[in-house]
Amino acid sequence: QQLLVTLVDPGGRDSLLISNDYPEPRPDLLRRQLQVAADPTGRLQIAKQLVLAKVRNYACLAQQTAVSISDTGVAATLLQHLPQITACTSMEQLLGLEGAAARDWYRLLPARLGNGFRFERRVAPNAADPVNVMLNISQSILYRQTTIWLQQEGFCTAVGLLHTERAGHHALASDLQEPFRHLMERVVIEASRQLQPGDFMTARRGPWKLVIRPHALKRLLAVVHRVLALPVISVNDESPADYRLQILRTIRSLRRHLTWDHEDFQPFTQLSESGATTDEP
Repeated sequence: QQLLVTLVDPGGRDSLLISNDYPEPRPDLLRRQLQVAADPTGRLQIAKQLVLAKVRNYACLAQQTAVSISDTGVAATLLQHLPQITACTSMEQLLGLEGAAARDWYRLLPARLGNGFRFERRVAPNAADPVNVMLNISQSILYRQTTIWLQQEGFCTAVGLLHTERAGHHALASDLQEPFRHLMERVVIEASRQLQPGDFMTARRGPWKLVIRPHALKRLLAVVHRVLALPVISVNDESPADYRLQILRTIRSLRRHLTWDHEDFQPFTQLSESGATTDEP
């Protein structure tokens, strides 16, 4: 029987692995993963599902964080992209629609921030403003955690289906991160009410333009892990499960889709606050 224990630091980095059989990619899964990655039609089908889930989940976040009655229209604006995403016929077109939806969301992010934090545009990875620094840290934690779970489930994380492979990048982790990116945006909105712009300082040395002070980083990490532990209901569930389990369920759904016949891929899609799905604008 396999024993596998992974110890992870608060930043999502695996620091110790205890196992009687180091997890390696499953041959059957790796074979199918490579086949689908090389098939434009199959790859686009999975990529569409990831982007559709991402946009729907951002629409839920827009509803949850609305700051005025007029602000509730943001969700409808985001959902207007869904028919075009469903109908798109190329990866380039899909990425363009994904970018358009992201721009719609980020235009509304500044009004959701507290304590004088400002946001102009998304910058990654070497940001010079506090909000992007918090977004980059939070998304990195999600990326690392997703990478660990994908490896434990037998995937080759270097082979992506939405993101392009490059050296040193776990492209599949970036893929499976997409339906949960809204969650890290929620983290930053909450953290902006606990931190101050003065908790960030210009770096005198090192690779970063702006760094977060240690006490503020500790508080940000606490928000990340508290939010990851929140219960949430998916459109495919009858009872709530925390976001960490929803990430794992999405990974396992992809594994079943690749290795079983007639198993649909069902990435996490959050049930809206009204109790209905967010399929319609």
